[in-house]
Amino acid sequence: QREAALALARLGARAEKTTTALFDLLRKNDDHDAVLRHAAAWALGQVATGKALHDAMHDDSRAVRVGVVLALAHQRDAELAAMLKDADGFVRETAARAIYDTPIPAAMQQLALLAYDDVPDSEVVDWRALNANRMVGFSENGEALVHFAELKTQSDRLRREALAIVGEW
Repeated sequence: QREAALALARLGARAEKTTTALFDLLRKNDDHDAVLRHAAAWALGQVATGKALHDAMHDDSRAVRVGVVLALAHQRDAELAAMLKDADGFVRETAARAIYDTPIPAAMQQLALLAYDDVPDSEVVDWRALNANRMVGFSENGEALVHFAELKTQSDRLRREALAIVGEW
């Protein structure tokens, strides 16, 4: 299955049937095999249209949504920032990693503004949100960092990180 997904990507056939088959593969795998997930997501990044990926952002399957995030990251599509609001924590973490680690500058500000959230997310998301503020560097980002540092609901470690970033400015 992995080789089939990679072959579809190498062919580069931007066909709805190919995209549907890759979504089905992600759904069937259900995140049990990370290598297969990566192959399917990479193939989607090569052959799926932005519209097909955007339409799948609300799929019932978490595995499909994770694959969509990874495919959008391969395409450097800033629309993946919408996945930062997904109900599933792993999808949000994957979106934060994709935006920050790839990086995707057009989505960085949306990641950075998560520092205004009063409710902590996972450390993966919150750490990347803090450091996205460092990368973007507008005055609003400094305000977001100060807001984050004042939140008693956040861990002391992350609050110190927010202050350290402000101190760099």
